[in-house]
Amino acid sequence: MRYLLSFLAMLLCLLTAVSAQIPVNEDAYSDSLSTLLSHTQPDSAKARICYLLADAWTGRDSARAQRYLQQAAALSGSNPYLRALAPLYTAMSCFQRNPAKAEGLFMEAEQLLKAFSSREALLFRAKLWTNYGILQQIKGNTSGYLKILMEQAIPYAQRSGNEGLLANIYTYVAHVFKEQGYYRKAEDYYTMAFRLFEKDASYEQALVFACLSAAETYLLDSNTHQAGLLLTKVRNKLRYGPPSRLKATFYKINGEYLIRREQYRDAISSLDSGILIAKASASPSYTIRNMLIEKYKALKASGQYRQAKEQLLRTVKEYPPLPTNRIVDAYELADIYALTGDMRLAYQWQKEYGRLSDSIYDSKLRNELSELDLKYRTAEKEKSIIRLQSEKDKALLTARNHQATTWFLGAVSLLLLIMLILVFLFYRNKKRTLAQKEQIRMAQAMLTAQEEERTRIARDLHDGLGGMLAGVKISLSGLSLTGEERIDAQALHSVTSQLDHSITELRHIAHNMMPEILLKLGLETALGDLCGSLQRHGLSIRFQSLGIQNDIPREKQVTIYRIAQELLNNIVKHAQARNVLFQCSQNGSVFLLTIEDDGKGYTMDRLPAGQGMGLKNIVSRVAYLQGKMEIVPSDHHAAGTAVNIELDVSHQGAIP
Repeated sequence: MRYLLSFLAMLLCLLTAVSAQIPVNEDAYSDSLSTLLSHTQPDSAKARICYLLADAWTGRDSARAQRYLQQAAALSGSNPYLRALAPLYTAMSCFQRNPAKAEGLFMEAEQLLKAFSSREALLFRAKLWTNYGILQQIKGNTSGYLKILMEQAIPYAQRSGNEGLLANIYTYVAHVFKEQGYYRKAEDYYTMAFRLFEKDASYEQALVFACLSAAETYLLDSNTHQAGLLLTKVRNKLRYGPPSRLKATFYKINGEYLIRREQYRDAISSLDSGILIAKASASPSYTIRNMLIEKYKALKASGQYRQAKEQLLRTVKEYPPLPTNRIVDAYELADIYALTGDMRLAYQWQKEYGRLSDSIYDSKLRNELSELDLKYRTAEKEKSIIRLQSEKDKALLTARNHQATTWFLGAVSLLLLIMLILVFLFYRNKKRTLAQKEQIRMAQAMLTAQEEERTRIARDLHDGLGGMLAGVKISLSGLSLTGEERIDAQALHSVTSQLDHSITELRHIAHNMMPEILLKLGLETALGDLCGSLQRHGLSIRFQSLGIQNDIPREKQVTIYRIAQELLNNIVKHAQARNVLFQCSQNGSVFLLTIEDDGKGYTMDRLPAGQGMGLKNIVSRVAYLQGKMEIVPSDHHAAGTAVNIELDVSHQGAIP
């Protein structure tokens, strides 16, 4: 009972940590939440952030916390889960000001959250029961508080899977045993808490709180060295943060540590710093009162009895104790009056201390706490036994099924292997069939192209050269029938002209069949000559070449020439173009050919009727050379068409 005031002060300085993972730097945490709120869109997400902001400002600015609670309620709308959180966070906001109201709100939240089974809902219920238990402790019901922690808060925290909160609750359990003088039991629970805190670093503030509480316990157990290590750890965490209630608590326990080391002047200085920070950070009166009591102890231990008595009387007057802590004041008043020589008042306060010290109640309480601890540890051992038995049964079942599973997997693997072999054979056969079909198609296309080429040549010979030669024959026959010895010079000139045209047409036909320049001077010169031969008034064909090699197989040169010839003929006959750019280049075994015109444009799906055969022949020839062709039609901003062709001119597949 002697250290209940210290216990409650530390609990109340960390109330917000029971409901949210708040870091040591509370201002930075609040600012980050405000920034996040301004960039969040869904109302449900905004409501959650408002709840966290209300929790962060509880104890620092109650008006601001209330505004965030109202905003969260408005944003929750008809969402039943978010509305269930409203009484929980409202209870946290009035925890210190109106404990009775908070107690009712906690139970209201418990009834609403029962409808949800998510991990988060279980987490909130664990926090709810922890805070509800703290209210019972404030009322003096220590055994009820520990029972709530053991039977409600811890199970819900375990089911939620949140190890940080479970560690925090272990810290509160340790507090109870520390208060009753079970220091070793308290240290066991602190050790359990620290192990869990190592796994969950999000409860930074709760870890600091646990270190401070454990340090105080080690001081009570006369383990000054271990207490000093924990205080050094906390000092490093709090060094660069702003003043806070936790920092005030650190100065208070550091003062106790310095008193144990008989460094009374440093202890008083540390306690004065803590008192200033506690008042500036709006810490509960319990925290400030506890520091003043420790300052009184430092003065008394240093032999300054008069100043110590004045300090104690002023503290008792300005900060009345809780009913359960009057025994502490009675003990200290009896002691200080005896030290200052006022034995009458010392005797009176000694009687009051005896009246308040209910040894039967203390014994009963200690027994209840021991029974609860034993019950909890037994339940944990039973859980461990059940878990081990379950693992054993699972291992046995696994061993029994292992052989069957192995055979099953072996059969499945064999079946899969057979299926893979069949699929491979099917795929290879299908690929071979497709290749054969493609070869047949290409051969048919080439034959068709050859037949069309023969037909065109026959037509040219019949309609062009045949007609001209027939005319020459008739003209010569006419001259022979005149019977005159001298032949008319004009008639002879006409016949000669017809023969010239016939010779020109014959050369043109021969050139189309196999241009002689291609055989003699190569592909690059032949393509340039082709472009020049098709130029006429109103049509300019510009030829550009780069890197064309002379070692391209002969049949591939002819195919490339036919492709270019067909493309240019299509432009001359159908495009109505004025300018044509013909570009060709070679990069290793890749031959690139590009023809651009400013005519009316066309695509494969928009060809006039009867004009697609030539283009299809081009496609067949491109496929024969394992190439690719792209036709880029005109857009809204420019007329004409661009044809890009990429061909394979390697020696592979060439006729020797």
